[in-house]
Amino acid sequence: MGPAGLEALTAAMAVSSTMRTDQDEQTAAKATWIVAKSMEFAVGQVPLKDYTSTMKQNLAALLANSPKELAGLASGDSLDASPPGYDLSGLVTDTQFETVLYRVIDDENAADTLVTTMLQYHHNQIDEKMPMSADPKTTLLGQYQSAAQTMGYLDGIAELRAGNNRLDTIDVTDIRTVLRAQAYVDAANYGLLKDTTIEAAATGNNGGPFSFYTEADGQPTITAPDPITPDAAHEYISWQRQVNDSTMDSIDNAMVNTNAGYDQGQAAKITK
Repeated sequence: MGPAGLEALTAAMAVSSTMRTDQDEQTAAKATWIVAKSMEFAVGQVPLKDYTSTMKQNLAALLANSPKELAGLASGDSLDASPPGYDLSGLVTDTQFETVLYRVIDDENAADTLVTTMLQYHHNQIDEKMPMSADPKTTLLGQYQSAAQTMGYLDGIAELRAGNNRLDTIDVTDIRTVLRAQAYVDAANYGLLKDTTIEAAATGNNGGPFSFYTEADGQPTITAPDPITPDAAHEYISWQRQVNDSTMDSIDNAMVNTNAGYDQGQAAKITK
């Protein structure tokens, strides 16, 4: 099969993968099976030299529709275990999943798809778990530790793919800054920051409010663009530097988890 055929086939695979979350259990199960067979095909039947940019972007979309499995591998779980609680367990091996990831992550658009989707996945987890949490601060920090670990994992695999001769496609410094900023916003909106910290958002920008500070019916609100860009994130970092807030300090410490994720990525099981 030539490049055009492989690109069309992987595009169809990516579309099928979107149905993994279908409300109909049989449809979701069939989509999961197709994802597994797609990964098996991409690893076993297509040599790395035949991967085009379009193929890589299609397969990145397919991987992004398995966010739970990707985050699980980043945390040190294994799809090879029995059972680890992932729908792809028994259908896809760690080596197959991580090999596809390794083969596509050198494409900038593919890497961007993976980073953007996984950031959204982790934020959805936060939105799901925080309202019912008996210990919101611990829950928030744990979720951001997981997000940082996933980002470090992607960076580790990207660097493994790049080797020593060129820069990889994941800028983990920028990603860490964005995660910090988003975590500050969430901490503020869930009432985890000090009153003096919120006051600094209203007055710390040369005596006036930072752009992200607003008031609705007299109540202060910390807002965020969607998504937060690295440039926008720096304003939140400026805010943090003006205060002494233990929750913000704990958030910053949670970002160290990118290092643990990086080690997982560097140790990925791959077939070149």
